[in-house]
Amino acid sequence: DRVTTPSLEALKKYVAGTRTLEIDGDFAKGSALLGEAITIDTGFAMAYRKLAMELNNRGLEPGRVDSLLQKAYDHRDRLSDAERYMTIGSYFSIGPSPDPDKTVAAYETLLELDSANVPALNNLAVEYRNRREFAKSEQLLLRALAIERVGPSVRYTGLLTSQLAQGKVREAEQTVAMAVEA
Repeated sequence: DRVTTPSLEALKKYVAGTRTLEIDGDFAKGSALLGEAITIDTGFAMAYRKLAMELNNRGLEPGRVDSLLQKAYDHRDRLSDAERYMTIGSYFSIGPSPDPDKTVAAYETLLELDSANVPALNNLAVEYRNRREFAKSEQLLLRALAIERVGPSVRYTGLLTSQLAQGKVREAEQTVAMAVEA
């Protein structure tokens, strides 16, 4: 991740927290480290966003997710363009003021800036899947997996869901095989 903070200590905590969550799979320790990053830099928008997303992905503390995303959104002016659009997309996707059109617009703008942004490809695919636009979702996830084969299983699950919703059984079988290889 490329994230903006004026604090090297907060950045170290963020990196350690992200690594602990994504590589070690230790939610308790990883979320605590992200919390420490936020304590060190109370304007660390991407740390607020990351913690909110991790809680949301586990179905935990919806009120806290809203609060964290609100704080990230409130500090979006401190961010690079890519970080800002990622934050806006997250805020309007699962935050306190959902707006699917603003979510799609934010992720599409981010992809105009960086067509290889895998999280944006994944998140936009989720929005299209929610809209039952399965072909668009499938194409975005195929792009994401072409860039980064190893990663969260949600990409494979999303691709599989989008393919099956279109009746693409053979492609879905290939996705399962690809996921097993990864």
